[in-house]
Amino acid sequence: MTLVNFLTTFKRVFKGAPLIFLVLYPLGIKAGEDDLSFWRKREELNQKRRNAVLISEGLAGGIIMSGLAATWYSNYATEGFHFFDDSPEWMGMDKIGHAITAYYIASYTAELCDWAGMSRKNQNMTGAAYSLGFLSVVEVLDGFSSGWGFSTTDMLTNIGGVGLFFLNRTAFENEPIQLKYNSLPSPYRQYRPELLGQNWLESLIKDYNGQTYWLSFNLNELVSRKVPSWLGVGFGYGVEGLLGGRVNPTTSLDGEPLPVFKRNAQFYLSPDIQWDKIKTRNAFLRGVLKAMTFIKLPLPGLEVNGKGQFSWNWLI
Repeated sequence: MTLVNFLTTFKRVFKGAPLIFLVLYPLGIKAGEDDLSFWRKREELNQKRRNAVLISEGLAGGIIMSGLAATWYSNYATEGFHFFDDSPEWMGMDKIGHAITAYYIASYTAELCDWAGMSRKNQNMTGAAYSLGFLSVVEVLDGFSSGWGFSTTDMLTNIGGVGLFFLNRTAFENEPIQLKYNSLPSPYRQYRPELLGQNWLESLIKDYNGQTYWLSFNLNELVSRKVPSWLGVGFGYGVEGLLGGRVNPTTSLDGEPLPVFKRNAQFYLSPDIQWDKIKTRNAFLRGVLKAMTFIKLPLPGLEVNGKGQFSWNWLI
């Protein structure tokens, strides 16, 4: 299953308020916390919060897996466990997406553990184990599907994303290295909307031509304390001209000829805002900013395409 398919199915299964907060919030209030104190993290271990986090994470994982089985895997034939090489697809964009997914499942899980007052070491171990365990189950299920199989490259990029999370949390105090994503409308969706998205909202997930993945470095922590705490620099990777995973088809589903596009890689350099580094005393707002960490705000920057040609973009 590609990351696009997983995220599309995930949206169907996990609509509305996240299950984890449907469990955490009542338990927090039951423990005698008011609306504001609920959002504040604990300096020492709070066993009720820790139990709420572990229970809700387990429930969320179980429900998502059950939903995937009911809405996705049940529609495809199965066979014995086998491997499938999808590394040439989408010029690596899908693989980077796997790394980002693994990174943020681990990161957000660790934040919940921090909210419960767990030690830094236990936060890191729990976040890494949950992310890797959850995504490994998805990869194993893929291994029994006739339509595809266990992807070694998917698994390696999952491990890479968790590894970056662990390095960030153990080598640094404030996670100065972040994986990010943004998406702008591309002109390619119109040619294969069934694959790249029927509308702009679907294209946010499906159209790799409009997406850019970023590796963002915090300048305040890594370069100079004189730089604003929230300012970063991002190195981005994107693609253009992709109407298919491995090759571009010559005709549409209706049999109409499609334009010929050259499949091309793009590399970017742009300033970045690291949302979680913005200072605020409001506990709820800090949570919102932390949840936005994976989003790269489109800003001006420099592009280098696969031919080595430089250009300036006002929004990337």
